[in-house]
Amino acid sequence: MPNRLSLEKSPYLLQHASNPVDWMPWGDEAFAKAKAEDKLILVSIGYSTCHWCHVMEHESFSDPKVAELMNQNLVCVKVDREERPDVDRVYMNAVMALSGSGGWPLNCFITPDAKPIYGGTYFPPQPAFQRPSWTQLVSAIGQAWKDPSQRLKMQQDSETLTAALKRLERPAEALGEPGAAPLNDVFKQLRASYDDEHGGFTNAPKFPMPGYQALLFRLSRRFALEGRAADSAQAAQMALDTLRAMARGGIHDQLGGGFARYSTDERWHVPHFEKMLYDNAQLALNFLDAWQLSQDGDFARVLRSLVAYVLRDLKAPQGGFFSAEDADSLPQATDTVKKEGAFYAWPKPEIDQLLGPELGPLFCAAYGVEAHGNVDFDPHQEFNTLNVLHDRRGTLAGMTGGTADLAPEALEQKLAQARTVLFQAREKRPRPHRDEKILSSWNGLMIAALAKAGAALGEGAWVDAAAAAGRFFLGTMWDPSSGRLWRRWAGGEAAIQGQADDYAFLAWGFLELHQATLDSSWLEAAQALLKAAKARFFDESDGSYFNAGLQGDARLPVRLKDSHDNVEPAPASVFVELQLRLWNLTGEAEWRTDAERGLKACYADLARAPRSLAVMAGALDRALRPGSHLVVCGPKGDAATLALLAAARRGYHPTLDLWWTEAGAAPLPGGAGGFSLVQGKPAAYLCQGLACSAPMTDPDALTQALQKGATA
Repeated sequence: MPNRLSLEKSPYLLQHASNPVDWMPWGDEAFAKAKAEDKLILVSIGYSTCHWCHVMEHESFSDPKVAELMNQNLVCVKVDREERPDVDRVYMNAVMALSGSGGWPLNCFITPDAKPIYGGTYFPPQPAFQRPSWTQLVSAIGQAWKDPSQRLKMQQDSETLTAALKRLERPAEALGEPGAAPLNDVFKQLRASYDDEHGGFTNAPKFPMPGYQALLFRLSRRFALEGRAADSAQAAQMALDTLRAMARGGIHDQLGGGFARYSTDERWHVPHFEKMLYDNAQLALNFLDAWQLSQDGDFARVLRSLVAYVLRDLKAPQGGFFSAEDADSLPQATDTVKKEGAFYAWPKPEIDQLLGPELGPLFCAAYGVEAHGNVDFDPHQEFNTLNVLHDRRGTLAGMTGGTADLAPEALEQKLAQARTVLFQAREKRPRPHRDEKILSSWNGLMIAALAKAGAALGEGAWVDAAAAAGRFFLGTMWDPSSGRLWRRWAGGEAAIQGQADDYAFLAWGFLELHQATLDSSWLEAAQALLKAAKARFFDESDGSYFNAGLQGDARLPVRLKDSHDNVEPAPASVFVELQLRLWNLTGEAEWRTDAERGLKACYADLARAPRSLAVMAGALDRALRPGSHLVVCGPKGDAATLALLAAARRGYHPTLDLWWTEAGAAPLPGGAGGFSLVQGKPAAYLCQGLACSAPMTDPDALTQALQKGATA
C-alpha cells in the first residue's frame, strides 16, 4: 500500500511513496503523531536525482523488516531538500556540527519539538565505512529514547545543539566601513589553493564552484585598473584554465553538452553524472565571461553546447526549466537495476562498431577511449571496462586518418561526424530520470544566463527562451498585489512559499532580461521582487537577510541566515549586487542604502573568510567602484543602434549597465541627461555618475573606449 507521500507532488517524495516505511511529509500531522505516540522523528532529506539516496532506499527503506523497525521506533518524515531548503539547512547544520561533514541523503533524528539529537548521511545495511548499520542505529536510538535517563541526556544534548544553531542567526560584529582588503585576501587564498596541474581549487571530489571563476574575472579587471598587471593576468589565467580543464574532462558531456554536478577525481575525468540546472546556469555565465574576456572561440563553443542541452532536455512546456537529470539509469531497456553513469559511459567495442575503421580510431584517440576502459578511480567498481569520454585532442601531436595526417579543420569535421553518430546512438538508450519540478530560484539563474549570453552572442532564440520563462513566472508563480512568489511548480500546482533565494535569483534573471531587451517592464519586475523580498527577509536590526520569510516555519527550532556562498550563491550576496545595479540604473537612493547595510552585515565574515563569500566579494568590488553606464541613444530597432549595443555586449565589462533612450526622451534616472543623436545617427555615451563621455557613433571606437576599462 502506498504511504502518505503518494499525495505529494515532489518527484523525490513520490519515489518513496511505495516504500513499506510509513513515510509522512513534513507538516503538523507528523509532529502531532510524534507527540501522541511519544516517539522521535526521523527527518530524512534528499532529492530525486541523488545517487546515494537511491542506494539507501534500495538497501534499507524498501526492506519490509527494516521498515517495520523504523515504524515501531520512529515517526518517519521525508523532505525534498530542493523544495524545503529551510528545513534542510537547519538539520544539515546540526549534522555538520555533530560529525564535521554533511551531504545527502541526510538523516537527522529530532525530538517531537523539532530539536536535533543525532544524525548523519548515508548508513549502510551492514556495518561498514566505520559506520553502524542503519538497523543498529535505529534500534539504538529508539531504545535510548525509551530509557528515562538516556532520554534526559538526549534532551539536554538537543538543547545544547539548538542553542549553537541559534548563534548562527547572528552576524559577526561589524568591522567598520567595507574596504578592498578582502579582495586582496581572497585572491591570495584562491592562488594558494589553486591546482596548477588540473585547475580548480580543491582536491577530489572537485566541484565547479562558479563563484570562484566569476570573482577571479572581476579581480583581473580590478587589478588591471590598479596597474597590477601580473596579478591581473594570474587571476584571469586561473579562471580560464579551470574552465578549459572542466571542458576537456568527463564532467563535461562531450556528446550532448552540459556539465555534471562534480568530479569524483581531481582531473575532472569521472563525474558524479547527475546534471543540475543551477550548475549549468552558472557555468554558462562563467563561459560567457571567459569568451568575453579572451575572445577564445572554444569558450563560446562550450557555451553553445551547454545551452543546446538545456533547451533540448530541460525546457518545460510551460516555459520554465526542469530541475535536474539523474546520475543513474538502466544499462539496457531489459535491465531492472540502474547503474551510475550507464547513459554516458561507453565500452570500446560499441564505439568501434558504430564508427567503423575510419572514424573509430580517430575518435578513440581524441577522447581517451581504451580497450579495457579508461576509469582509474573507481572505488565502487561501477565502470570496469567502460570509458568516460574526455577531450585529449590538445595533448596529441597529430592524428592520422588513413595514411595522411589530417589538418585541424578536417580532423574536427570527422570528429564532429563521430560525435553525431554516438549521440544519436546514445539517445536510444534508457534515459536517466528527469526531475520535472520547476523551481523559481534555479530558473532565475538560467533566465539570467540565457538572457545575458543570448544578447552577447547574438542568439535571439536564447533571449526569447529566457523571456518565455520569465513570463511563466510572472503569470503563474508571482502575485504582485501581495508580493508572494511561489517556490515550486509540479504536477500542475504552484506551491510552497518562496524563500530568499527564489526572490533574489529570479530578480537577477529579470534584470538580465532588461539588459538584453531594454524592455523596462523587466526592470520593473526585478524591482518589485526585491521590494517584496525586503519586506519578507530583511532584518532591519542589522541589515542581514533570513533564508525564510518573516514568520518562517514555526515548527523549526531556529530561523537561519546564510551569508556564505557555496555552489549556489547566498541570497544576501545576490541582493547586494542587484541593489547596487538598481541604484545605478534608477538613481533611487534606497537601493544604495540597502546594499550598504547588507554589505556591512556580512563584512566581518567576508574579512575573516573571504573565500567563503566569493559572490559577496564580487558585490564588494562593485560597491567600491563608481557606477558606470553605457547610454545608447537611437531608435530601438535601428541597425546602428543595435551595432552599438552589440559592441558593448561582446566585451567583458562586469560593472557596466546598459541604458537606452530615444532622442528627446527622458534623461537617465539619477539626473544625467542631454543625450541626443549625432547628425541623425545613433550615439553611445559612457557615463560615470553624472559625467559622460563625448558621444560615439562608431562601434569600433566604442569597443576601444570600453577596452580601456575606465568605466567598466
